Amino acid sequence: MILPYEGEQSGIGRPKTLGDKVDLDNLDKKFYISTIQDEDSNVSTKVYQFETFTPKMAGLKLNIVVMIHTHQITKQISWNILFTNDLTLEALKFIKFYSLRFQRGRPAIEFDFRDAKQFYGLADFKNYKEIQVTNAINIAFTMTVIGKLVLEKYKILLNCPNLGIIDLKTVFRTQKCTEMLSGGEPLNNTNFDPNEFLSSPLFLKIARLEAIHI
Repeated sequence: MILPYEGEQSGIGRPKTLGDKVDLDNLDKKFYISTIQDEDSNVSTKVYQFETFTPKMAGLKLNIVVMIHTHQITKQISWNILFTNDLTLEALKFIKFYSLRFQRGRPAIEFDFRDAKQFYGLADFKNYKEIQVTNAINIAFTMTVIGKLVLEKYKILLNCPNLGIIDLKTVFRTQKCTEMLSGGEPLNNTNFDPNEFLSSPLFLKIARLEAIHI
């Protein structure tokens, strides 16, 4: 991380944009925002915020929040570094947003991104034009939401609260395979009921070949 150049410009040639590298062990006091005390864990957290450039993304300025945690008893120190391209986002609000990635007892944003990438094409599309990229991202997250809604239905039908997306894929694959047997007559049974089949021993026997939680 490289700080923006704040010195005087010579007025000759291209203006200088890059300053000194960030030294996490000796952050300038002007970047200090506040200190957060956590009495339960005996940890004191100093929060710093500043803007930097990075060699990995030429010309892009990032909003950086550094959290330095100090355990009041052991004096052990650790760091968290958060960054965003939203230069207007305040440090404490940024930390609050980041904490929403994982919440006990609630769906986590991080898991939505994981599902969108792993199951719904967010990591696979090859578009590069703005509208196409926007459409691909919207489709991936729309399918993520639809998948969660369908998943809740099958958790109830199968009485399996830990059912996941991989399990759901196995359920649909198993149903499809049975419907294709004997020229479309599942298991030679014209009275085939897909919902009733979900609770049958045969379904469970097939699904467990690939499922995780069933």
